[in-house]
Amino acid sequence: QGTAEEVRVMIANCDLALLRGDTNRALKMLIRVPPDSPHYARAKMALAKIHLEKRNDKAAYVKCYEDLAAQMGDAKSHVALGEAYMAIGEPDLAVKAYERATEQSPGDVGLTSKIGRALIITHDF
Repeated sequence: QGTAEEVRVMIANCDLALLRGDTNRALKMLIRVPPDSPHYARAKMALAKIHLEKRNDKAAYVKCYEDLAAQMGDAKSHVALGEAYMAIGEPDLAVKAYERATEQSPGDVGLTSKIGRALIITHDF
């Protein structure tokens, strides 16, 4: 118990539950992954995907990525948050998330491109 393999098995069980149409069971399993687990990010992203694709709950979808960015605090998690905002049509919020990622990784030109794309959508360039 508490091993990386246990989390992998749990995520596989979530996939199986989803295939069977048991969204609630999958959600309950994913919610149990603690923030200190090396699989926390993967679990949060899987949780977010369920909220968006199975439940059409955009607020819960974004909340997963907000929690992830708050917990991890790195550029990668802020980029994921920005992409989540873009997926639900919130480019203004995406720009802010991408800017936070840029603070963490100032030399990343890919982030500049993401910011530019979001600004074009908002017509704020």
